[in-house]
This record gives sequence, structure tokens and C-alpha cells, in this order.
Amino acid sequence: MHLRASLLATSLAALGCAGAAPAPATALDGRDPVLAEVVADDPLAGYATTSTIRGRVVDATGAPIEGATFHAGVYTVTRTTPSDADGRFGVGIGHGYGTGTEIPLTVSAPGYLRARALVPLGEQNSTLVLQRGASLRSTLALTSGGEVPATVEVLLLSGSQTQVVLARNGRFEMTGFEPGSDRTVQARIDGYVPLWFPRLELVDGEACDLGELVLDPGGSLVVSAVDHFGVRIEGAHVEVRRKESPSFTWSALTDADGVARLEGLLPGADVLVRTTPPEGFGRSVGVERVERDLVVEPSEQRMDLVLHRAVVLRGELVWSGDCEAPWGEDRRLSVRVRGTNADGRPWTHDGAVPGTGVPLGERESVEFVVWAPPGVWDLALGVTREGERRGRLVPIGTFDVPVPTRGERSGELRIGRVQWP
Repeated sequence: MHLRASLLATSLAALGCAGAAPAPATALDGRDPVLAEVVADDPLAGYATTSTIRGRVVDATGAPIEGATFHAGVYTVTRTTPSDADGRFGVGIGHGYGTGTEIPLTVSAPGYLRARALVPLGEQNSTLVLQRGASLRSTLALTSGGEVPATVEVLLLSGSQTQVVLARNGRFEMTGFEPGSDRTVQARIDGYVPLWFPRLELVDGEACDLGELVLDPGGSLVVSAVDHFGVRIEGAHVEVRRKESPSFTWSALTDADGVARLEGLLPGADVLVRTTPPEGFGRSVGVERVERDLVVEPSEQRMDLVLHRAVVLRGELVWSGDCEAPWGEDRRLSVRVRGTNADGRPWTHDGAVPGTGVPLGERESVEFVVWAPPGVWDLALGVTREGERRGRLVPIGTFDVPVPTRGERSGELRIGRVQWP
């Protein structure tokens, strides 16, 4: 199971390190070892000019930080490498920026606050300082009372920050969290129910003790996905989202047998299970995606799904009013179709009346195009002019939308003329 989280910027760090002179670059065949990697097999080769920024990244004590990564906020090709054991780094900037231009650099390293600094292009001796911020610590235990594995990977989320730490012998401590009051922290461990800690006080330079984290395996869900012909679908994305707290999600991909297994689900939670086919499966993901409601039980549950490739519906829109069609001078319209039946979840899809370069009112009828899933559906249609809010949907009949031919990514059905309104 893959746990999803956002990695976002959280702080600003200072340029320069008080009382410490920048360390000179050491030579390796006449070149800085980090920059040697930048130049070798360099995608910037052949550009008219290429400039670099060099320097060191250190902590507040001046100790070098290894493995820091860099992102340059520029609109051109860049090439960077992580900092080495001495904290040295190099950033190559492609053509288009002159020497001395202040380049925004974002620096990230595990256990440190993400930092951003403006560094003049061409600077060869820059020092970037990362701060530790607040830290979180805890011990782990199992609901069964058994022994916690020797190493456990813990994902810690606070606001937009994410840190990954290895708990060894049931204990961990991780720095690099933005200080502040009323912070909410989420701890996620693969295979166990996520833990939630609201309203924490995180203090710069201090550790916040989360106490004992009791790991509960919770419920599990096994999803099997096939197409209409029973062919197993590999690579479908299955996401379980808690309705009460949409940020609480679990996700996995189906394997070669078309099966995805999600563990550590919160028992009793009312969730939405959304299964999206892999790229190349069909032609309209919005219609082909399958959604199911589920209340999580503390035991294993199964869900067998059939994913259908979409069918394009083509129809002709004919104005049936006594006066001139309201879209007489328009050159484009949007349409919305809603399908319902007694068995499945209703679906809605937006389509269009493709533009032809002439006012639509000059034509006897205009073609519209939308996507639909296979099945027998009661369809309702809405038509909207450019710049207007969507109006009501008007029933247009019941249609049997066929399954696309085996081996085809989509099908087609012509539904004929539709009188409007």
C-alpha cells in the first residue's frame, strides 16, 4: 500500500553562517567533485551559456549536511546533485539568466526545515544554513501485546510537512518540524490504522513527546478489477477516502492478477472507494472510474469490480421552439448528460457542440458529443451557452449503450436527433 502525502515549503533559512568561513572546494582532477557530476553527461551541453552556483549547506553549528537536495526557481533547464559528505553542492543554470541574477533556491534535507534563499548566479562560495526546528518522539506498541519489529518506517505529517523516520526497537525521534501552536500531527505506519494528534504545541529546539503509539491492524480491503470480458486489469489505482476527513486516504495499485490490497483501514469509518483504470485502458477516465461506498469492518472485506471502457455518444441537437434558437449567433455550446438506472450509481459527463466557424443558428441541427459508460440508461441533457450558468437537465429517453468491441479502447453510439427543449 502506498501512502500519499504532500511535500511543501515550510520556512526560510538565513544565508551565511556567523563566525564560520566557507570551506574552499577540494580538487578532484582539477574540478569540484559535485560539479564534476553536474558537467558529466550534462543536458546543458550545447547551450550558448551555462552558469553555476556553488557552496556548502550546513546546520546551525556549522556541521555539513549530506544529501540535501536543491530546486532552482527558474524558467530554464537546471542540473543539481545532492550535497556531499562535506555539504558541498553545485547548481547549473541554463541559458537565459545573466551573472549576478538572484536565483531562488529551495533546499531540503531530512530532519531539517525546508529553506529558501536568493543566491546570485555565479556565486562560488555560498553558505546555506538549515535549522532543526521542533522534533517529535514516541515509542511503539502493538495491540496484540507482541514484540514490535526491530525497524519500522514511520511517516509523520504536520500541516504541509512530511518526514519519514525509522523507529528502531520501538522508539523514534525526528526533527525538522515547523514550530507553532495548535498543530495537528498524523502518524502513519504501513499496515496499521493512522494515528491522529490534534492541538499540539511544537517548540523550536524542543521535542514533543507523542507518548506510546499503539499499532492497530484495523480492517483490510481486497479489490479485484476486471474488464467486461473478465480480463484482469493491472495498474488500476484504488483509493479509499474517509468521507468525514478527506485527507485520510489509503491507496494501492492492482497487481498482475488485477488485485489490490489495502490494510490499516479505520474500523467503522464511512469511506468512498474510488478505482481509476490505468493509462491506456480507455479514452475517458471520468466515465470509466468506478466509485463505491463502504463502511470499514475490523475484518477483511472484498470488492469485485468491473471497469468498462467508455462509449462516445453522438447526437444532433434540434431547436424545437417557436422563435429563433437562443444560440443563433453562438459558435460553440457545452452540453451535460446525466445517466441513471435502477442498478448503478448515477453519472454525469460534460461534452460539447464542436465549433464550426459559423453561427450555430445558421444550421438546421448541430452535433454534440459526450462520453458514457455501457448499460441501459435514462439520459437527461442540458445545454449551456458560453458565459452562462448551467441550466436544467431535460430527459431525452432511454438508451442501450453497448460494450465496446473486445480489443478496442472505446465504442460509439449515434443517438439521433434530440429536440430541444
